Amino acid sequence: MKNRRGFTLIEVMAAVLILTSIFLVSFPVLTNTLKNNKEIREEKQKENVILAAKTYINMYKDEFSFFTGNILSIDVLKMVEEDLIDDDYGYKYVDCKVKEDNKLECNLSDTYKISVHLSKGLTPVLYDIEKSNWVVADTNKKWYDYDKQKWANAVILNNGVSKNVGDSVDVTTEVVGMFVWIPRYEYKIEGTYGKNGINQSSPGEIEINFISNTIKKTSSSDYHIPNAFTFGSEELSGIWVGKFETTGTEDNPTILPNSESLRNQTVSLQFSTAQKFNNYLTDADSHMMKNSEWGAVAYLSQSKYGKYGNDNYSGVNREIYQNKSSSYYTGNSSGTKETNGTLSQCTYDEIIDRGNGIGSCGGGASTTGNITGIYDMSGGAYENVMALYMKEDTDYDFGATSTGNYAGFTSLIPEKYYDYYINSDILKACSNSICFGHALSETNNWYNSESTFLDVDTPWLVRSSDYNQDFGIFNYKNSLGDASIQNSFRIVLK
Repeated sequence: MKNRRGFTLIEVMAAVLILTSIFLVSFPVLTNTLKNNKEIREEKQKENVILAAKTYINMYKDEFSFFTGNILSIDVLKMVEEDLIDDDYGYKYVDCKVKEDNKLECNLSDTYKISVHLSKGLTPVLYDIEKSNWVVADTNKKWYDYDKQKWANAVILNNGVSKNVGDSVDVTTEVVGMFVWIPRYEYKIEGTYGKNGINQSSPGEIEINFISNTIKKTSSSDYHIPNAFTFGSEELSGIWVGKFETTGTEDNPTILPNSESLRNQTVSLQFSTAQKFNNYLTDADSHMMKNSEWGAVAYLSQSKYGKYGNDNYSGVNREIYQNKSSSYYTGNSSGTKETNGTLSQCTYDEIIDRGNGIGSCGGGASTTGNITGIYDMSGGAYENVMALYMKEDTDYDFGATSTGNYAGFTSLIPEKYYDYYINSDILKACSNSICFGHALSETNNWYNSESTFLDVDTPWLVRSSDYNQDFGIFNYKNSLGDASIQNSFRIVLK
């Protein structure tokens, strides 16, 4: 029988050294292989998510605005819901930039990018401080910045007027109307007076997150999406709001600065006048501003993206300055809040001459505190909005009272064009609950505004105040809906 012996210590140590050497040589290779496989897998996931985004855009192409330079921001979770991908892989958004011929250049992102829908017939413009004028914007470059209270503006050019990128635009002679973009968002009002709010005289910040029109649910129970961004069955990425109160005439309405506002019309006539802007556009729906749309502008102005967040203002001057023009000229400003009505009236031409407009005469009368915002939402004329009391158990005609049809409607109009309230108690006005986003109970008496709601005898809602009253953007009262020399209105494009 042969003698069997074990390994000697030297042999074992030699074997360990050999194995260690092999491991030291192979471990980096194995690690690199695993790392490469992970990178390949992650790269493949990115490609799949981006491909899914392009597929999603193609599936819902009618919901997006394709113009060179526009960013289409797609929620990854939405693509999971549509079964275009099986997992979000930790990604949040895909931002697809529209290139020439509608080609898309897409990248992953952690934040939502505001998407501007440029209806056909709208020309994007930005304010050039050096030229002290509006110029046609290059949409391939950054032409708005809501983080810096610079909202997107666009104009409808007069028939026969043609402009190229960089060209100056004379808004008083070459333009039919000016509009400002209000992007879709969700909002939260902390407590009674907003974040850091003190009282009615000094309300605080309304917290806002911009969201895609593919998002229909809020991020938490504390947030709400204003129904201004729902038009009938369509979810909107935003709305275009008239930069000024409506000007011009019943037959030829305009939206221009330093012009007398169009007033003394019944609500029904204002409604039909607003729709005449559809003659200039091919894929928009021009209508008289609803109260929910007024609220959407007011809340954005009271956020970090609006005048409230503009570092050029503090204290009571965060409130929008009033238009004190006794001639009802649009885009005017009375100056700082402390001296409201005591300074010489600043015309819009003077605001232009002084650049972006801060200080005693200028952009303080806009929703941003600069010239890119919306004017006349405090002072100027009262503004009728398409919002009315409709008690469910009455047989009155649309917008009529028990004693007369002062508003002038002879038939019911499509519901997408108006807001209605079923209770004269603002805490129960919307399906017997609070009307979120309507700037009613949530912002009641902010900046010491008056608050007189609707009833069956005065069923139509009026916002703001006229030039000789010290009420601002959160002000509301009721009316018959009849023609008044004090009441104008505003135009909105969906």
